[in-house]
Amino acid sequence: MKLTKRGGVYWYEFRIENRRVRESTKQNSRKVAETMADARKSELAAGGIGVARRRSAPTLKAFRDRFVTSRKAECTASTIAYYEKHLDRLCEGIAEPLDRIDKTRIQDYVNGRLAEGCNVGYLNRDLAVLRTLLRYAEGEGVLRSVPSVRLLKGEKSRDYVVSADTEAAYLAVAPQPLNDLFVLLIDTGLRLGEALALTWTDIELPAAPGCKHGVLRVREGKSKAARRVVPLTRRVHLMLAGRSGSGFVFESRTGGAYTKTTMDHLHVKVRAGLGIGKEFVLHNCRHTFLTRLASTNLNPFAFRALAGHSDLRITDRYVHTSNEAAGYALAALDEINGRNQKLLTNG
Repeated sequence: MKLTKRGGVYWYEFRIENRRVRESTKQNSRKVAETMADARKSELAAGGIGVARRRSAPTLKAFRDRFVTSRKAECTASTIAYYEKHLDRLCEGIAEPLDRIDKTRIQDYVNGRLAEGCNVGYLNRDLAVLRTLLRYAEGEGVLRSVPSVRLLKGEKSRDYVVSADTEAAYLAVAPQPLNDLFVLLIDTGLRLGEALALTWTDIELPAAPGCKHGVLRVREGKSKAARRVVPLTRRVHLMLAGRSGSGFVFESRTGGAYTKTTMDHLHVKVRAGLGIGKEFVLHNCRHTFLTRLASTNLNPFAFRALAGHSDLRITDRYVHTSNEAAGYALAALDEINGRNQKLLTNG
């Protein structure tokens, strides 16, 4: 039997009749929880109520609102909209109760969507949302276990890294405000939405401890981890010092922030003029920043904080370790080993 504490209360987990039983005791005392777990196991073994005593699981559509509500405490409005968009599609294709969604049913959904012409990238977002929802349902005790939800291969990645030559050519022809926006994105790693949402109250150009060119503050993002303080490079400092305003840093003529669509349209025109392929999107500025940052051998936890990632596994998707970077890391390790050996010898 296994006891784990989640959300301040104990959950027990054991197997009986080849089935896993996982339930909350709703108690914060381990001793009480152990007593309840033993009693429940004895009850099921005796067959008094049976393992099937639990309520039937709700359908995906019925559970949808509960899941979305749970996300609102830690996600932005745009992320909630993302969840709702994919959940709408999932609810159209999967009508069964949650406990009947197994690998076979998921594969049926995938086959149906592919037959409709859905691209792999969009379908993978459906599957990622489904996986998150099922795991939440398990954590809430609605499901005893969840099936493995694997993403499909063949999705177009965002691995394009902007070279120094491409960057220089781009900045030579990009109009304002795209030019300044590009500098900000590639030197700070901000997401496009985060950059466009910046106001002048988020900018601190005077030097700060350890940040001689100032900092900017991301107050809202796709998760709590996205809220962060980002040091400025000299180039970004000069760019911001050359702009003026009192509202949004990138403010449109109407007084509001520029939209992602407007910036994307401008980018497409510049990209086409330079003869660069469609794989180069503005989000690649973030990917480029993180790839360049990785080559500095920055502490991974500091790296995650700068990137605004909630998990180091997300960082792994962006960072590609080169042989050169690995060599630098091992050289640093050799230096540490050498210093330690000297200390041992002298001691």
